[in-house]
Amino acid sequence: MARITYETMKVVWLSSAPASVNAPTVANITAGTNLTAEIPVNGIEKGGSANNASQAMLGNAFVAEEPGTWGRTLTITFMRDVAATLAWDLFDYKTAGWLVFSPTGLLTSGAKVEVWPVTSHERQGLASAENEYQKFSVTFAATSAPSLDAQIAP
Repeated sequence: MARITYETMKVVWLSSAPASVNAPTVANITAGTNLTAEIPVNGIEKGGSANNASQAMLGNAFVAEEPGTWGRTLTITFMRDVAATLAWDLFDYKTAGWLVFSPTGLLTSGAKVEVWPVTSHERQGLASAENEYQKFSVTFAATSAPSLDAQIAP
């Protein structure tokens, strides 16, 4: 069984809407900004909420639950660079667009990717540390449900 490591991950920012959130095209991806080189291997934090709706009934001690609302959160850590940092210049407060994650690193037709419609919060500097490069993070609000099983179209 071949496992996927995070070292193969690629991340692309799309400032224009993809043809489809479930099937962005190769042209959509090519027109985007590749942010991969600015993100450390532990720099992607995907989270979210999975809430249940519950209903207790008279005469029964068991509380039945059904899946309820859900949401996604995303924070990406970026490295600062002396010459230029694409992400620093790109993500100001409320920058809207789409983040495309390719777990396998493939950005070609047929590749499986995740597409997240997002809006950025303000950039945040991270704590300084000995023998560390300067970093900052951007937290994104998922503005609608991400497509976690998208496939790149020709």
